[in-house]
Amino acid sequence: MSINALVIGRCPKTVEHFSTFCDKVIIALDQSFGRERHLPELEKFPIEFCKSNVSTPKGIIPRAIEIKRLINKHDINIVFSNTKWDMVAAKLASLFCSKNVTLLATNHNSYSWQDYKNVKKMSTLIKYTTDCYVALASFVYDQLKTLGIKNVILIPNTVGYETWEVKEDYAVRGPFRMVYVAFVYPGKRQDMIVDVLNLLKNKHDIEVDCYGDLDECIEYVAVINKKIADSHLEGKLNLKGKVENSALRPLLKDYDAYLSTSHMEMSPINLMEAQAAGLPVVAARVGGIPDVIQDGKTGLLFDVDNPYSAADKIEKLIEDINLRERIGRAGRKYVSEEYTKVQAGERLKVIALKNLK
Repeated sequence: MSINALVIGRCPKTVEHFSTFCDKVIIALDQSFGRERHLPELEKFPIEFCKSNVSTPKGIIPRAIEIKRLINKHDINIVFSNTKWDMVAAKLASLFCSKNVTLLATNHNSYSWQDYKNVKKMSTLIKYTTDCYVALASFVYDQLKTLGIKNVILIPNTVGYETWEVKEDYAVRGPFRMVYVAFVYPGKRQDMIVDVLNLLKNKHDIEVDCYGDLDECIEYVAVINKKIADSHLEGKLNLKGKVENSALRPLLKDYDAYLSTSHMEMSPINLMEAQAAGLPVVAARVGGIPDVIQDGKTGLLFDVDNPYSAADKIEKLIEDINLRERIGRAGRKYVSEEYTKVQAGERLKVIALKNLK
């Protein structure tokens, strides 16, 4: 029997996971993405554009009709959804199909799992609309298990570690250079970096480059730039703008460490990519980050929203080359062994075969 999957939404990691065992993987994207939008990581897979809009419940029925059409057109037997409304639409579509369809789902929004009422509602949807829910982080998995959801499995994001150029020299020459890759908006807390630099500037020469889209939160960018100017840290915290992975791969290894000040993360690909490049990582102890970083072993964790805690961990790295090298190399080893698409694909395959019997 052939195994064909339909992945709804722009989630290249999930598509890669299915590609390890499926005969065919079809991607369904909202028409709003536009046919002209460049999706290099997805371009080798067939893409279908959906006209329906499921940002509100009104779009569920039209989306269900489109999903049913795609199931029949491509002989789909696995549907993977990435939003709660797509979960409902996929369930409705499956009820009107003559074949057995396995329904899997996930949610990349880490902030939605901080509201207990929202989590309870989500758990009810999961119970009645999916054959299995894929939790991207252990804190999500634990919440659902506590609420009595049995059909849940933990499969974090993965990283193509073999594509990243690897840091070999951990000596510091000149300023201690750190890097942070994330959209620039309040949840990622780039402004806290100013507070951290203020705590360390009289003892250490540090520069931090932040790569990420600056266009989504112009007002927040202005707040950061004002803090930089008020603290006389021009040239010490640099907002570099958006960068493609192809340009980032040769750059990461030249930094001394990776810094993440994010207020919340699900399964942080940016951290795993830094580890893949061999960088020692300093990050907030929040959300799914502790799944990736074992404090003192594969990285250093600080208390979330606490610049004093972050400064303390950064200072430890600056003053100890052996620590930098040890956790840098251990981090790369960890992601190369524990976070691969083959492993994720094997776990998805078990679910698929179990429900397709």
